[in-house]
Amino acid sequence: MADCSPATLRKRIENLRSLNVIEDRNLDPFLGSPLVSRAAAIDPDDAIYVAAALAVGADCLWTRDKEMLNAFPSLAVRIVPRSQS
Repeated sequence: MADCSPATLRKRIENLRSLNVIEDRNLDPFLGSPLVSRAAAIDPDDAIYVAAALAVGADCLWTRDKEMLNAFPSLAVRIVPRSQS
């Protein structure tokens, strides 16, 4: 839960400007991606987020995970660029 309480997570979700819910059948094709496999080798719990980013065609993946930031410099960001926020 991104190191936050359920109440904090609910508040974060309420404050989102958009939310994409990805059905399993739309996520499945991306689970075999080399990027997802690479993410799983770094942190198995975070691999699904890379698959989700690929499934929705996201420009970036927000994370505080230093290993993910280093491994995916063109995808993983600590701060969403202002032009995309």
